[in-house]
Amino acid sequence: MKTKLIISLLIIGLATACGTKKNNLSAAYEVATETQTETQTEVQTETNDTTTAKIATEQAMSDAKITETKDRYQMENGQFVEKPFHIIVGSFKNETNAKNLRNTLSKNGMNAFVAVNKDGMFRVFAVSSDDEKTVRIELVKVRQTYPDAWILKLSK
Repeated sequence: MKTKLIISLLIIGLATACGTKKNNLSAAYEVATETQTETQTEVQTETNDTTTAKIATEQAMSDAKITETKDRYQMENGQFVEKPFHIIVGSFKNETNAKNLRNTLSKNGMNAFVAVNKDGMFRVFAVSSDDEKTVRIELVKVRQTYPDAWILKLSK
């Protein structure tokens, strides 16, 4: 009986001793990892400062999908939209709603206009360009206020 009690106590003692070592090793590992991470962060911060803007722009540009159409859009003055790349911030069946959004954009300094397609949809064009890259960069800025803005490419 005494031997069973002694063996039980030894097993319990060994089990708790192993657990203590594991905790001590974990704490030492965490301290070493934190020190290494701080050093890496300092080096990365210096490197990343020069490329952060470039990478952010490229990532934002790569996310935008382009909707391509052969539709012709006629502006209010009767002329047709000629440039191939555009940022659309709204599409309405009601012309008044489209004009209200255009007026809001114009007050904010954008050269926005409304154009209608063959199906009678009034689209609000916030930015137009001959260059896809320019439109992609501008889309990042426009989406800060109008998150549903998208790129339209007019094919000839």
